[in-house]
Amino acid sequence: MVNANVNSWRVAAALLCAAVAVSSLWSAPSLGQRRSPDRGADLRTVSRLPSKENRWALIIGVSAYEEGNITPLPGANNDARALRDALRDYAGFEEKNIILLTTDEAKDRRPTKNNILRLLGNLSGTVPKDGLLLVAFSGHGIERQNRAFLLASDTPYNDNIRVLERTAISVQDDIKELIRDTGVKQVIILLDACRNDPTSGRSDSDNPLTPAFTKGFSFDVRNSEIEAFATLYATSIGARAYEYAREGKGYFTWAFIEGLKGGAANEQGEVTLGGLVRYVEKYVPRQVKIDLGGGKNQRPFSIIEGYQAEGLVLAVAGNTNSNLKPTLPPATGTGEQIYWREIEKRNTITAYENYLSRYPNGEFVNAAKLRLGALKWANFKPVAQRMLKYHDIRRVSEGLAAVRETKYPGKQVYSKSDGEKSGFIDKTGEEIVPLRYDAVDDFKEGLAKVCLRGKCGFIDKTGKEVIPLQLEYDDIGDFSEGLALVRVGDWETGKTGYIDKSGKEVIPPRFADAQSFSQGMACVQVGDSKDGKWGFIDSQGRVVITPRFDEADSFSEELAFVRLNDKWGFIDKDGNEALPFKYTGGAVLRGFREGLAAVRLNGKYGYIDKAGKEVIPFKYDYAYGFREGIAAISLGHKLGYIDKTGREIVPPKYTGDVAASFRDGLALVGQGEGDDMVIGLVDNNGREVIPVKYTTYVLSPKIWCWAFLSDGFVGVYLDGRRGFVDIYGNEYFDL
Repeated sequence: MVNANVNSWRVAAALLCAAVAVSSLWSAPSLGQRRSPDRGADLRTVSRLPSKENRWALIIGVSAYEEGNITPLPGANNDARALRDALRDYAGFEEKNIILLTTDEAKDRRPTKNNILRLLGNLSGTVPKDGLLLVAFSGHGIERQNRAFLLASDTPYNDNIRVLERTAISVQDDIKELIRDTGVKQVIILLDACRNDPTSGRSDSDNPLTPAFTKGFSFDVRNSEIEAFATLYATSIGARAYEYAREGKGYFTWAFIEGLKGGAANEQGEVTLGGLVRYVEKYVPRQVKIDLGGGKNQRPFSIIEGYQAEGLVLAVAGNTNSNLKPTLPPATGTGEQIYWREIEKRNTITAYENYLSRYPNGEFVNAAKLRLGALKWANFKPVAQRMLKYHDIRRVSEGLAAVRETKYPGKQVYSKSDGEKSGFIDKTGEEIVPLRYDAVDDFKEGLAKVCLRGKCGFIDKTGKEVIPLQLEYDDIGDFSEGLALVRVGDWETGKTGYIDKSGKEVIPPRFADAQSFSQGMACVQVGDSKDGKWGFIDSQGRVVITPRFDEADSFSEELAFVRLNDKWGFIDKDGNEALPFKYTGGAVLRGFREGLAAVRLNGKYGYIDKAGKEVIPFKYDYAYGFREGIAAISLGHKLGYIDKTGREIVPPKYTGDVAASFRDGLALVGQGEGDDMVIGLVDNNGREVIPVKYTTYVLSPKIWCWAFLSDGFVGVYLDGRRGFVDIYGNEYFDL
């Protein structure tokens, strides 16, 4: 027996399937039809869009829902991004005027109800009255008691109309009213939400479009509510829309974008609203029938008021920001082959990147990577040749990388060998700070520590010495939150304090040990370095948490990991216990990282959240902090990577003494030990984008510039030769 609530949701669900809508009415007039005389036949029609700086868009894609019982829509995010790109590249929208909300964006750009309504409300006063507002929604929608609702990413599963009013987005009361509030005269609403049943386990069930949605988006042209609107629905009333699996988006969005790119262009190369409508209405049913069989049907329809559809030019073929010539979508299922031929004709970096983005597992991926690499190498080769003069190149930090030109390969950048000098280069290999220092540190907060003849100071990114090389401390740290650690004396009996960016000693050295400032506090040790207790000070040097801990780490995400006797726990910024003292250790970068902390219990490492709940089981020999949603773990003396659910991104298989965090989607991995270790790079999908075969070791000449990654190239050693490899695995040793 079917649960009544689930069944009523399925039956009542109305997934709005329009990818371009500027309104909706009870009936569907013919293309460009004006209202009947009794509703204002004397109204003028609008034959042009506002200037591009007055065109604004709010584009929403909801692929994933926080409520587990709501079926995900994998193509919705892709729809939103593809539509953004098409509006920018083909329809004259300025990118700064396009607001994108998808479930894989940062927190403040996710399609929650609050974010959607807040941003739509903010457009009132931003979009000029004589401008154009386009609102696009790709996700689930439902109808309840003849009222239409769109489901935000945080909308919970519920059949009750009262709950929906509070948690979902009402088409009539929320979207329509906020659009009215903007006062804008031209409105386009793009909606694609009629694909399947939103309830979990019923993704193959139809969820047809109902009249409640068309009624909800109706505007009154006669009473000057707006001057013009156009609604283009992805399917007709009583039918559903489908996802185009090969393209990773809905059929409607796919056809709309292809038409906008030029497939719907007339003999003059113009894509008019009328031409685009006919194009979509022709190719969506055809492609659905070819791909899904004769039993499946999807027929878009349109409602247009106030616009002179045939004269309203949306785009001009060839007049775009794209490097790809628009092509007609094929009806034979050979789209990739036709698309690839266009790519080959263009033979540009952007063209091949577009192909790889569109067809990541396509037929011509290897050829695309090879040709893309060759084109990029032609640009990068002069940079590579400039780098040959250096034997050590560090990771780029704040736009610059520390380098050493040396007669003795194998010395690190930080070493102080006579006759070997260090400086800084940018990503093009240009020398920004001449090689004149004995030792340098990476840039932090705009400054880098440099040393010459036993004296240290700080330079800015132009090479200017902003803190003269006159500091006489025995050790100096990097700047963090405007202050840098300084130490007088050795590590057994010396004392630590802090200087500011003018070199002034703002907290005199009086602590046995200390750490850098983090979240407004610094962890300091009082007493002696062996048995002294740890507490916390503020930036004025005042004690804010009394030293009483045997060990402590800096605050991270409002909590600090500290030890009392033989147990570790977490405290808040008032020094109160936030999570119990029951753990026996933590990761190298201890504390919370991206909401989770790696801790040890009963000899094994796992991950907990800020409530102390075990999120990832305690089963690892070692675990590291999360970065970019991925953390390194060790099991059986082998290194791998997991995501925040504990799913293995890279199974534990690497034996090298490397546990690098992900940076820009890539992480360094290694096999073997010492001089026999070979290294490569993996991406955040677990693929070895650079094979693990290049020899390197941090104290050998083989390191060269492995850490320096610029334009997708990294310097490597192989069989005694220096060269470069790109992130597609192509090698370049012809230097």
